[in-house]
Parts: sequence; structure tokens; C-alpha cells
Amino acid sequence: MSDSDAIISGLESAFSENRATLIVGTGLSMSCSSNANGANWVGFLRQSIDWAIEHTQAGSTWKTTVEMVLSSALEEGDTNMLISAASLIANKIGELGAQGKHNWLTATIGALPLVDSSWARALDKLRCPILTTNYDTLIEQATGRSTASWTSTSNMQKVLARTSNDVGHLHGVWSESDSVVLSEADYTRVLHSAPLQALQQAASSVTSLVYVGVGDGLDDPNFSQLLGWHRQTFGASDVPHFRLCRDSELEGLKRVHGSDHITPVSYGSSWEDLPGFLEQFHEDDSAVLLRRNHVELARDILTARVRDLSIVCEKLDDLDERSLSQLVAPPVLLPLSNEQFQASKESQTEESSSSEQLERCDPREVAATQGITIVAGPEGSGRTTALYWLLEEASRTALGSAPVLVEFSELSRGGKPLTNALRNRVRETGAVLSKGAPLPKLIVGIDDVHPFSSRIVEQTIQELVGMSESGMPVFLSCKEGFEGELAKLLGSAGLQHVVRYVGELSRADIRDLVSLAKPSRSRAIEDNVVSILKQQHLPRTPFTVSLLISVLTAGHIVAPNSSHTTLLDLYLNQLIGRGDIAEDSRWGMDSDLRSAVLSDLAEFFIRSEAGSLAEADVVSRISSYFADRGIPESASDLLHNLRRRKVLSHETGRIFFSHSSYLFIFAAKAATKDKSFRDYLLSDPLLFAPVLKHYPSLDRSDIDLLTSLSKFFAIMDVGVMNSRSIHEPVKAIEAPEDIEERLQGIENAFEAGELSDEDDEHAVEAPDDLEAFPRQRNEGSPLTLPDDLPDFHRYSTALDVVSTALRDSILIADPSLKREVLVQVLQGWAKLGSLFADSAELVEAVRKTIEKVAASFGASEERRERFVNVMTGYSPVMIIHGGMASSLSTTRLVPALAEAISDPDFANDPDAALGASVFLLDVQPQGWVKQLEYVSSKYKDTKVMARAFKLLCMVSYSIGSHSPDDQSRLRRYISDLESRLFTFKKEQLRQSFRASFEQNVLKRRQPGAIGK
Repeated sequence: MSDSDAIISGLESAFSENRATLIVGTGLSMSCSSNANGANWVGFLRQSIDWAIEHTQAGSTWKTTVEMVLSSALEEGDTNMLISAASLIANKIGELGAQGKHNWLTATIGALPLVDSSWARALDKLRCPILTTNYDTLIEQATGRSTASWTSTSNMQKVLARTSNDVGHLHGVWSESDSVVLSEADYTRVLHSAPLQALQQAASSVTSLVYVGVGDGLDDPNFSQLLGWHRQTFGASDVPHFRLCRDSELEGLKRVHGSDHITPVSYGSSWEDLPGFLEQFHEDDSAVLLRRNHVELARDILTARVRDLSIVCEKLDDLDERSLSQLVAPPVLLPLSNEQFQASKESQTEESSSSEQLERCDPREVAATQGITIVAGPEGSGRTTALYWLLEEASRTALGSAPVLVEFSELSRGGKPLTNALRNRVRETGAVLSKGAPLPKLIVGIDDVHPFSSRIVEQTIQELVGMSESGMPVFLSCKEGFEGELAKLLGSAGLQHVVRYVGELSRADIRDLVSLAKPSRSRAIEDNVVSILKQQHLPRTPFTVSLLISVLTAGHIVAPNSSHTTLLDLYLNQLIGRGDIAEDSRWGMDSDLRSAVLSDLAEFFIRSEAGSLAEADVVSRISSYFADRGIPESASDLLHNLRRRKVLSHETGRIFFSHSSYLFIFAAKAATKDKSFRDYLLSDPLLFAPVLKHYPSLDRSDIDLLTSLSKFFAIMDVGVMNSRSIHEPVKAIEAPEDIEERLQGIENAFEAGELSDEDDEHAVEAPDDLEAFPRQRNEGSPLTLPDDLPDFHRYSTALDVVSTALRDSILIADPSLKREVLVQVLQGWAKLGSLFADSAELVEAVRKTIEKVAASFGASEERRERFVNVMTGYSPVMIIHGGMASSLSTTRLVPALAEAISDPDFANDPDAALGASVFLLDVQPQGWVKQLEYVSSKYKDTKVMARAFKLLCMVSYSIGSHSPDDQSRLRRYISDLESRLFTFKKEQLRQSFRASFEQNVLKRRQPGAIGK
């Protein structure tokens, strides 16, 4: 074998064994742009001189000086002098600030045209990591790859580790102006950077560096600097490195590289020969090449995302080494919504059939489900985290399938929105897709699906039809309340699917979550978390509980009147460094300044109607904020600080808040300081609902806000003023003669131990001590409102916002206003139940979900049908209860309620009476049952009270904690409602029935549910 054949063989081995890393220079830019002015270094500098003269204060003296240095550098062949000229240019343009620098790079490097993509496509087909010293993104434009800059250590490490298909820019990229390496100071900075050290470690082990399109000296000073680093790093190396060149350059380069273990390889006589030369190293384009460990890489990507979002584990020293299962606990998944699940358990107890009891879904079984699984839950319930866990778990049973998660917001209109998004994600897993090639085996997750975005949803579902034929598992998450519409659309397309709901955490779940973060103090923190959840009636979601764990682990104290917003604010204060005694605002940035800037940025994001903004725009906004206030701080430094603290994130040159909740609460903070911004939010309360819900916890005395929201809701309320469908009278049937014997049969079942704890194998565990407390849902909505969003969802969003404002505006000194708004929203929540009941589509969607659950029972068809009918009938009250618990329930409104109830007109309104009844059941102030008896006395014969509300009362009685008097009264109240279902020939028979039923109810009370 000749020397040239051996060299080609070595190069082929490097490519075929995945040991090659490409380093690309300005030759590619010149080829792609057809040698456009500015594609090489000297041309770029000449362009920049002209731009500086036109846009800065630079005069003729400055221009003459720079051109003299540049000419001397070219005459002397001095690379260092050339970089000196570049430094003069960079410093002058730098005087314009971040926006000026961005404008300069956009007009020069950013304007390079993509004329010929042959070089870029040929390199892309080698399926290697691509690093470049170029500032332009012509490779990305030609190949569809994304961009990673040296300023992002994690992204560059992913490129080097082959877990990302991004193009790594060693000297920065034009779209991120702060990353561009041009001056002497910049070169010093980059040569000491972490990514370059990572490159050194990777290359010094098994990687062969293949230099392509690099020039010598003045043609490519970036490469000259990199070549010096290479020689210093490797010395005598056993790993071959290569430099591709033209025939005319070969002999000269052999002498240049005689001492640095870089072997020149000729690809032909001209630049146009490179693509043809590289074809011999390309793999078959008719197939998709998946790297041997692509599934592991896909899991690593999921884990990295969870790691970035982790709250519980973020402070741990071993965070970067933890697997996904060590970062999050398995999700709580239910066959029905939380309210329906609790009600169904009580309903099944009435049937006396322990074999039909509903249980939590095994998350591992859910992960193994073929077809489509819908995961529904309120905002903040942990839907996205559940999706991450399910995808990772599913990939362990579906061998060879890579888990891929896309956001629904990523899907753009076009022929195949889902496929296009998946192809982009697949490239991150180490798979290379040729044009038109099918997707590899995947487990697909789509987060936050909006079924009312009609066109994109229709296209996506059509794509899912094709994927279902291949047996590809698919997991979809959506906001609770949207699952019915999504299920209907899937069913219409003939797609089999199941719906699972994200459930609330029990004490055992909280224990597991605490143990992830602080196993040494897990019991003490667990007790504190449970105590706070009980006292404040906070939502028992993974997000809220994680916030509590983080705050308590850090040693903070949670105030007695804390709301979800207060808790989130406390956590964010921890993130931005509030309370750090090492900080002194006299000598630099402190937490107050960070908070103020974040509030200003949040307003900027909201007014821009953007979820992310270009980094240059964000830097410019911060710079303006500092300039307006005479603050001598660096905007770039603050931005990097906020990214390091995980409040802001960065991806592909854009900045966004790491969690949508962070954006919303900082926007609310901005609104408390700027009433014009508050009024801007109030101009569209439905769109800005997520922000407005935080506002009252930050400014608890804004009477204008509450008044404005109340007026807005009153307008929406007009259309449902006469809806009374859920208040129909119950159709009582004649009590059978053996009715007491039937009740006795149930009692005997308890006494015989059928449902008791006499048999250890079937012992009844003590109830979870959190079950006795109202469950809340942190409702929210995205900052987009589909035009065809149903009236039910619009009404519920408006009701949610005004209820939250009333609950949290505790310092408003206007009791009459509070009373009026309370009556308004109590009526509204009852009307929401009627809106649901009046919607055939919503009812049918819920019914189908319940039918699927009932189908899993071993009961007769008749009993399954009865279960479905009962649970469907209960749904309106479940919706009222869940929504009210989320946004309205608080003991601070008890005085306003007492005053409202004292008005005779109040009790004459069935909606007000129902709303007040649910509120009392949820809050349970002292003597609440007596108030309940009064306010509902006229409506005990209605279906909603005698059936659905009675079931809620039974759940509370079974697992709640009540005073002896309330417990006795509640038992009698329940028996009274039950007796309304029957007609009795004599009052004595009614009373006898009630006495027997009360004994039955008493036996339902679970062990451990003791009185207060």
C-alpha cells in the first residue's frame, strides 16, 4: 500500500469509526458565498472599516491609522499585526454598545449569501461533529443544523460528545455579538475557555481532527491561532490528524506540518473537487444511520433538560451525574381527574364492591401502553415532568426506540409540522436523516397540545395516523379541560387512545420527593411540607411541593398566609440571591437590581408578545435600563449572571425565562410598579390571565384591579344569566319496602370484616393525612387565545382570574365591594357547572373517558353503565369544586360570606346557594355545617344537591377532620339529602331510614380520621 493510500485509509477509518471531528475555516464561507466580499478575514476587516466610518464617530485620522496597520500587516505577513488592526475596529464599534455591535455583524457577516451549498452538504454527510472558526452560519443554512457557540459550555460539550448535531463555533457567531472573537483580548479569553479545554481533552484521546477550508497566516488568522494551540496541545501523538488541501498546496503544507502530526491530504486541483473527494467517505444516503448509542444519547438529552429545570435537586453537588430517575419521582397518574377520582371511590363504596375500586394507574404500565396516551392536568400540575418520565421509561421497554419530546408551540404550519419538528429533534440524538428518509424508531411526546388550534392540530393528527401504523408510542399532554376535545379529534381520525390525569401528591409521594434532595433530613422536611400544605391549602402538585422543599431545605421560613405566588416569589428570591450577606449594592449588582431588571425584561417580553427574544435585543434592553438610571454595570455580565442562576435560559441565540411562571410573576411585579402596564394587562384579562393571577398577591390593596376585573366578568356573565340546568328537581322514587334491609346488608358487610382490617392481608390503611384538606389546582393559560376557544373555557378563565383577585386582595378596605364580588363569583362558579351540563360535546367527552375506566371493571354491564351515568352526572359539581378550591377558597372571605348569606335575596338564588355550599364545604370554618344547612335549605330536593353535592359531603365526612358537633351535623345533613331521593308513606319511615343510613355513613369513616 502506497503512502497516499495509507493516508486515505486512515482518513476513511476515522470517518467510519466515528472518530473524526471536522474543523472548518473560511474556505467554506468563500465557497458557499461564491467568494463574496467579506467571506475572508481581510475582506471582512475592510467592510468593517467602511461600516465604522458610516455609523460611528470615527474620522479620517482613525481610518488612516487602521488602514496603515492593515497594510503593514499584509506587507510584513504579520498575523499579530493583523489582529491589532481588528482590535482597533472592534474597540471603535464597541463604543456603540451591544445593539450597535449587533447591527454591524448583521450588515456584514450576517449578510453573506448562500450561493453554493455543495461544500456544506458534503461535510454534513460525513456525519461528524462540525466545529468552525467562522462567524457566519452558512453551514447551518445549507444543512439545517443548529448553532452552538463557545460561550455555552454545555452546548459545546454536547457537540464534542456527539450528543448534539449543532455546528460548534469556536470563535463565536455573528447572531450572538458578545461571542465573536476578533480583538487581542477576545483571543486571550477564548484560549482559556472551558469549551476549548473540553475539545483538548476529547481530541487528545481518540478524536482525529480534520481541518477543511483553512488558510495560512493572513488568509485565516483564526486558524493560525488554533494551529498554535494544536501544536502546543498534542506534541507527539498517536492519533492522526488531517488537513484537506488542493494539489498545489500539498508539498508546502507537508513542510509546514512536519513537526505537528497533521497530515495534509489533497482532494484535487481546485476547490470544486472537494465534494467529489468526500463522496468516498459518505454512507448510504438511502438509509438512516443511527449511532450505536443513539437511544442512550436521546435519554441523556431528556435528562439534561430535566436537570436544567430541577428545583428539588438543583443545589446538589452530584446534579450533573444524576439520572432522570434520580431527579424526579414517578408521576401520579389517575384514570379520572382528581375530583372525579375521589368521588368515584366514594360512589363505589356505596356499591359495596371492593373488586371494583378505582386505583392509581401504574406509571410503568402507562409508559408501556401502545398507541396514544393523553396526559391531562392543570397548569403547574407536573404534566411536562410526567411526559419526560414516561418517555424515558418507555424507551427502556421499547428497545431501539429513541425518546423525543417536542413542544406543540414548535409545530408550524406546513405539510408536515410534526415530522419537521421531529426531524430537528432526531438530529440531536445522533441520527442523520437524508432528505426524504423515514424517521427512525421513536417514542414521541408532544407537550402542551392546544386542540383548538385547528389547522395545525388537523395536520398533526393526520401525521399521527401514519405513525400509529408503525406502532410508534405517542404521549400527548394538554391542559385539563382540553382532553375531551383532543380525544374527540383523535377518535374521529380512528386513533385509539387513553386519557390519564396527573394526580395530586400524597404524603408518601412527598416523602419520595424529599428523599431525592435531602435524605438525611427527609422526615423533618416532609412533616414541614405536609403541615404547610394543610394550613395554607396549597396545591399538592410536584411544582408547588418542589418549591416548598427547596425553600425549606435552604432554611427559609414560610409565612402563615402564604399563597402559591408568595411561595414562588420566595423561591425566586432565593435564586437571585436575596439575603446573601456577601453582597453589597454599593460595590456591584445585588438581588434588588436583578429583580428590577427581570421585572423590566418581563414587561418587555409581554409587550413584545414573545416567549423568547434575540440576545442582542435583551442586552440592549438591559443596557437602556442601566443608562436611564446611571448604573455603571455591564448588561452582558448581568445576563450571564441570570443565566447562571437559572432564571433566564439561552438557546440558539435567544433568551427566555427558564419557566413560564418566572415570566408571569416578574411581569406582575412590573405591573405593581407601573399602573400603565397594569392597565395594559387589564385590557385583555383572558390573554394575560397568568400574569393577573399573580398580581393580587404582590399588591393586596389594589381596589382598581378588583373593580375592573369584576366589571369585565359581569359583561361575560350576561350570556349565562338564565342557565339553571343543574338545578332541576330530583325525581324521587317510592322507597322499597326492604330499603332498611338493604342498608343493613351494607352494615353487615362492614361488621363481617369484608371491608374491615381484621385480615392483615386486606387491612385498611390509615388515610393519607393530606386527603382531608381541599385540593387545589394552579390554573393558568398560555399567552395565546385561539379564536375558536369555546365559551366554557373563556368563562372559566375569566372566573378564575376574578376569583383569585378577590381571594388575594385582603388589604382592600371595602367590605361591601368584597361581598358583592364574592356573590358574583359564587354565582359564576355554579353557572359554570350549568355551562358544562348544557354542552353536549363536553359531557360526551367526559362520558367517553369514564366509559373507558368502567370497562376495566369486572362488574356486569348494568353496573358499569350505572357507574358511568352516576360519575357523568357528578362532573359539573366536580368542576365547581375543583375550580373554587384552586382560586377562591380562603377563610379570609368567611366574614364576607356570612354577611352575604344574611341577605334574604341571597338564599333565593339557587346559583348563589350552590356556590356558597361548595365554598363552605371546601373552607370548613367553625360551625360551617350549620351555615350549610341554612343556605341550602331550599334546594335539597334538586339533583345537584341530593346526588352530586351529597357525594362531596360523604368524601369529606369519610376522610376529613371535624369537630364533634360538625361531624354529627354533617352526618344528619347527608342522610337528609339521601332521603330526598325517595318518597315515604310515613314520616316515621323516613326518620327510620335516615337513622339507618347515618349508621352506614358512620361506618364509612376511615381509621385515623379523628375529630379536631
